[in-house]
Amino acid sequence: MIATPAGLAPAAVLESLPVPALAFDLDRRVTAWNPAAARLYGASAADVAGRPVARFVPPDARGTFDRAVAAVVARGEWAGELAAVAADETPLTIDARWSAVRDAGGRVAGVSAVHLDVTAARRRATACGRGWRVRVAAAVASAAAEGAARAGDEPTARQLAALARPLAPATSEAAVAGDGPVLLVVADPLVRALAALHLEARGVPAFATGDGSEAVEWLAGGRTGARAAVVDAGLPRWAAAGLVRELRGVDPLLPVVLLGGPAGRVPADDVQACCPTPFTAEDLAWAVGEAASGATNAAAVVG
Repeated sequence: MIATPAGLAPAAVLESLPVPALAFDLDRRVTAWNPAAARLYGASAADVAGRPVARFVPPDARGTFDRAVAAVVARGEWAGELAAVAADETPLTIDARWSAVRDAGGRVAGVSAVHLDVTAARRRATACGRGWRVRVAAAVASAAAEGAARAGDEPTARQLAALARPLAPATSEAAVAGDGPVLLVVADPLVRALAALHLEARGVPAFATGDGSEAVEWLAGGRTGARAAVVDAGLPRWAAAGLVRELRGVDPLLPVVLLGGPAGRVPADDVQACCPTPFTAEDLAWAVGEAASGATNAAAVVG
């Protein structure tokens, strides 16, 4: 494992993830690199420690890479597709989820990233439509659930297993009611990334974060109105009711889905749908659509 300077990415956390995860500072030098990243890129942590991450970015993709870094600095998070290369120059297509790493003063000091290899699935995207994202999400969730179960983390294992359930193509690409992006505020980084991937498979853009302050900042940024906010009842450092109040202070009409936990944690009038955990991709899409369509039953429960 790469030793991480104070204020940069939590290397121990990244090390434990069963999917490729890495971190780099604002000088674009690698500060964390887990075993799954080593397998994906064909380079060990010792090989890359302190070296430019641009080694794995082809020249014609560096503009996209630079814009993604700028987005993290400005907004705290970025998600999208990146072209990459392995150490042996094998081309890769990466579904990337980046989050800001902040120093003790709250300033962005680097980037923490989860990189999902979608190279093979992306080649079939034209024939398969958006369904490739669902298959990738399901495959990653299945592998990650096995890893969580081996580590004794049964709640996470059950949640990841739920996200790994196969869907029929018609279901996986079914439309979700409402317009605009979904604001996903979910504590677990892998569950968050997979939930966003499932929504995007249905043509629903998502801004995903594990930080309540970043969620409020994003909503206040003057962007297109959110279709709904999905708020994790188990967020650290934030009470769900408090975060919902903050979000509603920015957008009083924002539809809210409470993810996990008893509905009583948030006043009934503040919640349009509840989605108990473990939730499937279908559960999440239903809850978002229910909230966005103006459902009046605040106690609506998935399934």
